[in-house]
Order: sequence, then C-alpha cells, then structure tokens
Amino acid sequence: MSNSKKYSIGITSKKAIIHTEDIDTAKRILDKLFVPTLINVDNEHAVDIRSIKNVIITIQLEGDIQKVNLKEKLAY
Repeated sequence: MSNSKKYSIGITSKKAIIHTEDIDTAKRILDKLFVPTLINVDNEHAVDIRSIKNVIITIQLEGDIQKVNLKEKLAY
C-alpha cells in the first residue's frame, strides 16, 4: 500500500494507531489485516504487522446522524 497521505500511523508501546478519514483507504487497510504484512509509513519506513495478535477497530461517524423512531420510519 503506498502512502498517499490518506492515513497516518502512530506507534506506542507495541500498539499501532492508524487514522484515516477516507473510506476506501480504511477498506484497503482492513484488507491488509487478513494477510498481515507491512504498512508503509513513508517512503523509508513501514510498520511490521506480521505478528499482530489483536485488532481493535473504532469507527467515528460524522454528518446528519440522528436517533429515529423505527415504528414511524417503518410506517412509510
């Protein structure tokens, strides 16, 4: 995966945090987790994820998101 600056990686004590706001980039990163390999940080560095033991995924959604009453929505 080339680093097109659509994601950033931070490393802290045996944990890597990957941040992206691009859904296609997120999908490509998640696909890489099925066959752990290297994820490029820049042209000279990569994060070795070949020995990952656990994955925690947090998804943050932004936009016109609201709680709705299902009975009202299903009445349409």
